[in-house]
Amino acid sequence: MFSCRQFFCKNRAKIIFLSESIVFILLLISGVTGSSLGTSRNYGLVSMDEKKIAGKYRPIRSDEWAVGTMLSIAQYNNKEKAPVLNRNLGAVGKHLAIAHDTGVPVREISAFGKPATWGFHLFDLKRALSWYWLFPLFIGINGIWFLLNTLWKGQAGINFIFSLALVYSPHCAAWSFWPAYQDGLAALVTASFLSLLHCEEKVRKILFCLLLGVSGASLALTLYIPRLIPIITLMAFVTVAVLYQERLWRRMADHLPYLAGSLCIIVIILGAWYMNNNDAIWGMLSSTYPGLRRIYGGYATLWDVVRGWLTPVTMYKHYGVSNECELSSYLSFIAPFVFMLLLKKKKLSFQPIEAAILFFMVFCLAYQYIGFPEWLGKISIWNRSSIQRADIGIDFAQCLFFVWLYANYSEFIKAEKIKKYLAVIVPLFIVISIAFCTPEKILQGITVNPMYFMWSGSLLFLLHYFFFCRYKKFPFVLLCAVMSISFLWNPICIAPHSLDLNISSALVEQEMPYGGKILVVTGDHVRPNLVAASGRKVLNVTSHYVDPEIYSLFYKEVDDGSFNKFNHMIVNVSDGRGKEELRSFGDVIRFELSSNISDFSRFPADYVITHSNKKEMRTNSSLEFLETKNGFSYYRIRH
Repeated sequence: MFSCRQFFCKNRAKIIFLSESIVFILLLISGVTGSSLGTSRNYGLVSMDEKKIAGKYRPIRSDEWAVGTMLSIAQYNNKEKAPVLNRNLGAVGKHLAIAHDTGVPVREISAFGKPATWGFHLFDLKRALSWYWLFPLFIGINGIWFLLNTLWKGQAGINFIFSLALVYSPHCAAWSFWPAYQDGLAALVTASFLSLLHCEEKVRKILFCLLLGVSGASLALTLYIPRLIPIITLMAFVTVAVLYQERLWRRMADHLPYLAGSLCIIVIILGAWYMNNNDAIWGMLSSTYPGLRRIYGGYATLWDVVRGWLTPVTMYKHYGVSNECELSSYLSFIAPFVFMLLLKKKKLSFQPIEAAILFFMVFCLAYQYIGFPEWLGKISIWNRSSIQRADIGIDFAQCLFFVWLYANYSEFIKAEKIKKYLAVIVPLFIVISIAFCTPEKILQGITVNPMYFMWSGSLLFLLHYFFFCRYKKFPFVLLCAVMSISFLWNPICIAPHSLDLNISSALVEQEMPYGGKILVVTGDHVRPNLVAASGRKVLNVTSHYVDPEIYSLFYKEVDDGSFNKFNHMIVNVSDGRGKEELRSFGDVIRFELSSNISDFSRFPADYVITHSNKKEMRTNSSLEFLETKNGFSYYRIRH
């Protein structure tokens, strides 16, 4: 008699996918999101009915909640509904199709290559924001799982556990799962390509052709090159290895029409994107950051190897050394990786897939710790990555290694005694390394928060013990470990139905030189985006490039080599007769203006919003005071 156990074993992959799809749909209907959007309440100006269920808001993730999410809401609330050029933003409008990672909704063909934004075209704001957060997670989990099932068949359950462990790894979770989104898309491209070559049925060939085309375009349109380079390099090595190992290259000629179809989809989507945004694209490429930045690696230290094991400490408190997101890292298993390779029964026998993973690890670590000569950096394009962003490749390569090791564990020598010794020695070596190379501020924090350190130490020893001594149970322990670190780093919230702006009614749009455009002078990048999210016209909104018009107005006497045309613009006023300054801070340009003597009529805007305590601005001849409301003052600019 056919039992339920047999049915589950036979249909494990289908049951898992159906179950997680149901969970995804239920969460979407409920409007669940992990965005820290509720942090915006601390900045005034807006109110919303967003509710936090669990976890804490993470203000440090402002790239997500204050920029990407706010710009998406601004597109949703725009009268034209997601225009390619949003004329409400900046001097003459901003091209939002060049927003990286999950992107921002736009009404053009390239929208097919931005699946994270589809919710803004399909649902109300609450479900759109939920989709914006959940779909990258869905893509990450299932894209990686699809690839693992393609490479190592017959262990769908274990492959799913490893895909979850990679998606919820500290490095992915701390960056709002954007790295997992890129991992998932890259895995989808690779798995679709290999599955298409394996396929014989016409309908499935068409399905994989479409999937390959859309996922390929979507991967390119994430646009964050420092992370794309390591992922694509790893996937290229793996693809070549499988083509050689399974002799799939012989089937490419038979599948040429479908491969050409996929290429056409990619060219159409990317071509339309380029045609509509070419000025903005070239402006971005000619910028100091990221366009002209070149990094040849070689400056990683021992701290960069071991800091991932301190993630429970560094992700939950700022210690004055970088920030919580930058300090999040992969849990390095380099020593066990090398040891297991030495235990192979056939010492000189390397399968192509194994060789590809090993070669990538050596290549990536050489970039991080030795550095590439200029010629190699240019040829490989790795000079556009960075040692921190290359972590995404190391993490993914380790995941592939874990799955390959699980599938081929019988090929390794049983050296239980040695393994037990190593299960203690390796963690001890890591602890000693942490003591010698960890920045002093973090070491001081460990003494203040011993519970966090005990958490880190317990995971360190537990994972190494199961890796060496009980590897068949290692996937489950690894998943529990990363979930314990990362699951509630991002809050669990119910997205708002709307975002309501609480500003002066005196700010009208009629009969104004610049249509009622607002200059938000509060010394931060959040409030301008809050005002823009409501659909109002804002001059100094933070997006992904500064309009050429703004640049030409204020950068005439500044050397282009020291300032960045791609920077975000923050405007602040100082009390009294302070000197005007234009300063560059990494990817931010700050305008420091004098409250009572600076000429605000230079700005292509009609109104100014600032803090109510800036009373000296009332004596500024270029401004007309309107009123004070809820801690903010409002002025009309005299042109």
